[in-house]
Amino acid sequence: MEEMAIPIKDIPETMERLEQAMQILHDKYEHPDLLEIRVKDIDSVPEVYYKGEPVYEGRLGSVSYLWEPGDYEEEGTHNIDIKGASVEDASWDIFSKHKM
Repeated sequence: MEEMAIPIKDIPETMERLEQAMQILHDKYEHPDLLEIRVKDIDSVPEVYYKGEPVYEGRLGSVSYLWEPGDYEEEGTHNIDIKGASVEDASWDIFSKHKM
């Protein structure tokens, strides 16, 4: 196979276009985790993602996750409760998912 070199005139623009293409491929083929909680350090506010989307970004109040294993006849249980500040008023919104 013969190697072919293509001159690049604008390296920053080319790199940006490559990064965009990689992101499109990633989004198309990567399946996000159901729940992801990121903590940068012990003093930081957690970042919570549900199906790859941020939950209460910048408005997080509390996060509670409990998983308990099942036995040989039943599956385990997942309990997810996330509380965040409402955009519309001063109340709390509650995002909950439970599988029992």
